[in-house]
Amino acid sequence: MSRTSATSTTPSRVRAANSQYSVISRTRAQDDSSKPKSSGHDPAKNRRSSLLKRANSREEDTAVLAPQRARSVNRPAVVEQFGCPRRQISRKSDEAATTAAAAEEDEKRKKMEEKLVVNESLIKDLQAQVLSLKTELEEARNSNAELELKNKKLSQDLVSAEAKISSLSSNDKIKRASIKLAKTYMNRVANELESARNMDRESTQEALLLQGVRFAYRTHQFAGGLDPETLCALEEIKQRVPGHLRLARGNLAGAPS
Repeated sequence: MSRTSATSTTPSRVRAANSQYSVISRTRAQDDSSKPKSSGHDPAKNRRSSLLKRANSREEDTAVLAPQRARSVNRPAVVEQFGCPRRQISRKSDEAATTAAAAEEDEKRKKMEEKLVVNESLIKDLQAQVLSLKTELEEARNSNAELELKNKKLSQDLVSAEAKISSLSSNDKIKRASIKLAKTYMNRVANELESARNMDRESTQEALLLQGVRFAYRTHQFAGGLDPETLCALEEIKQRVPGHLRLARGNLAGAPS
């Protein structure tokens, strides 16, 4: 930028200086013309005046051109950049540059192709993973449905088991109550047998004894069978009953022997 500005401004300044110098010379010529010419021809005077004119003109020239010279000394020299001829590029350098550019393009293309292959393989792997996850999800859903069905079945089985347990507990309660009642009557029958041995009132004692033994046996049958303890007690009662009562009246009919 500095060079171009220098080249553009220097001629205008020179023209201005030349115009100023021409104006000064014109005014001086006009002054000379306005002066009256001397009639005498004195060579000494003419020589002296010419010398003075030359000295004055030199002083004026130095006065006008001194600032321009000072500015031109401080200003850097202008280099003509368009004067030198351009270097011609050889065909070999053009071919080398073209070959290098083509090689660079090929390398870039190869790298892009490698990246494309890697990305395609990654995409395939991701698709395979997605498919495997889908299959696992379907299997999990199917297993969840099976578990729900099993849970329903187990809950139904649990309800039925609870009902059975409640029924068994009620039956157990009934059995325990009947056993307790049978034992009470068997104790009473045993007491009556003891009293029948000591007393002669056989008719009343017979009826009471038969009722007690039958009631105890039926109660145990209703309760679900005879336990070993009750069987032992019943066998003891049978042994204590008189023989004529067992044979004649069949008092213990239906009782196990």
